[in-house]
Amino acid sequence: MNFLKKLFRRPDSPAAAAPVPTSTPTPDNSRLLALLTTFGQKPTAENYGAVLQEILAGNSFLLLPSVNSGAGKEGWQTLESGSKLTLASVFNQDGLQVLGAFSDESALLHWTQQPTEYTALRTQDVVEFCEQHLIDRVVINSGLPSMFVMERSRENIRETVIEEPTQVLVGTPQHPLPDTVLAKLSANFQRIGVVEEAYQYAQQLNGETSIVLGIVLATASDDATAALHHAVNTSLQNESLTVPLDLMVIEDAEWLATVRGIHNSLFYQR
Repeated sequence: MNFLKKLFRRPDSPAAAAPVPTSTPTPDNSRLLALLTTFGQKPTAENYGAVLQEILAGNSFLLLPSVNSGAGKEGWQTLESGSKLTLASVFNQDGLQVLGAFSDESALLHWTQQPTEYTALRTQDVVEFCEQHLIDRVVINSGLPSMFVMERSRENIRETVIEEPTQVLVGTPQHPLPDTVLAKLSANFQRIGVVEEAYQYAQQLNGETSIVLGIVLATASDDATAALHHAVNTSLQNESLTVPLDLMVIEDAEWLATVRGIHNSLFYQR
């Protein structure tokens, strides 16, 4: 699964990666600032891609409101292994983990409205941090004309709308998901905090059989749905399923009653 490939990953091919310099130059944000300004004035896909490429492969940095061990020193330094970095701009938005970052001190001050300690990280290190800590969305320069948003890719998830009355057969799966997968799903549902109930059942639709994760969300919002998708993707990393897996957000009371009536369908409840 090419998880985070679109927004948070470097190119898959080693040949496509830029050569590693023998000495690392001091980060310089002049190019990033110019690209953000251009994108703010003309938010095209091409200009978005230019900013993204600078973040992934350029020599830029981002400011993160934070207090870390050994704070008080100025200039570029390398944090030793085990150094503690406490961020003050990570928020839960209907289950999504959102990181606020800034391209310069004036943008940071606009957001905080007061002088604030921060840590400057190379943009590639910010991307790596997001991968490691399951950050779903990065908002750069929130509230400014130069605002730029990156979000984890959900390109592997396809939505299907059933527009006409269709016969659907449901029941207990002959080959349910492994307990290890259910445990990871439950842990990630607990982590995002917007899943009330989760069910597993078999479904036959238009001659195709699949396992369905039927989900009851505590909050009906696009962000909550996105958080659910990311939680499922995270849970299925490095897993090989033998049958297709569908995901359904259950909002209809009658359908919920049907799913609850399926033997051993409930596997998670908040």
